[in-house]
Formats: sequence, C-alpha cells, structure tokens
Amino acid sequence: MPEILRVELTSDQEREVRERLRARDLVPDARLRLDCVRLMGRGLTVSEVADLLECNDVTVRGAVHRFAAGGFGVLADAPRPGRPASVTREDREALAALLDESARQGRTWTAAALCDRLAAERGVRARPEDLRLYGWTRTRT
Repeated sequence: MPEILRVELTSDQEREVRERLRARDLVPDARLRLDCVRLMGRGLTVSEVADLLECNDVTVRGAVHRFAAGGFGVLADAPRPGRPASVTREDREALAALLDESARQGRTWTAAALCDRLAAERGVRARPEDLRLYGWTRTRT
C-alpha cells in the first residue's frame, strides 16, 4: 500500500506560502504548486487537493515531493531556454500607463509607434511582434 503523503508546515512556512501567493508576478504553475503545498498543510488528502484545484493527483504529489526535497525555492518554474524577453515587465507597465493616458485623450498607437517610443524613452529595441506577444493590439482602452 502506498505511503500517505502529509505536509506539516510551521507557522513561518504558512506565512511564507501566503506571501508568495500574493506576488503579482507569480506564474500559474508555481501558484498551483504553492496551493498544493498550502492545502496539503491544512490536512487535506491528495485527492481532495486535486479536486479543489482541478488538477491531477500526480501534479499534487509532484508539488509535495518537490517541496519536501528543496523547500519553497524549488516550487518556482525552472528557467526557460532561449533568448530573454526584450520587453521587460517594467517596460510593459510604462507602456500600459502611456496607453491609459492616451486613451483618456482619445489618442491611439500602432505597435510600431510604441516600439519607437520604447527605443527613444527607455532604450529598448523591440519589434511590433514582441508587443503583440503580450496581447497588445492597435489600441487599448
């Protein structure tokens, strides 16, 4: 018979789980793994956690085993191969603020014009396709 998985979190670990779950830049897979650990720490079974989070039992077990082997640090996604994104989160936030202000003024932007603005103001070289990857279209309201 397989061993029953259990997670016992200290109060410091419970607080850290809550803090990590509040992070705005937390990717969905890391959030799922943190939720698995959090719910298992509350005494739920693997099946109950999988039902609540609408995932597979294997996903829950994997998250628990990762946590047991290396703590919170191993719950994050591994680095992705390839060239890093040319447009950072800060660049996207600056563009979002620009587009929000422009929308209030009735001004619209093309992706090419936004790329020119990024290059002039932030020194970021981007292509219109780079902005479209983030769901940016001709206008934003």
